[in-house]
Amino acid sequence: IYITIKKAIFEGATTRTLLVHRFGKTTEPVTDAIGFRIEPKIGFIIDITTVA
Repeated sequence: IYITIKKAIFEGATTRTLLVHRFGKTTEPVTDAIGFRIEPKIGFIIDITTVA
């Protein structure tokens, strides 16, 4: 497993995404994308909202 961070600007807002790469017993690498943000005095927050 290894993790990379992707940062992009989407509709004027900065988005940050953790990409979790896994290679265990699969024929191809599997990547999960997890949105997150950092809040002052709170810390690391995982965004669990989705847009359908």
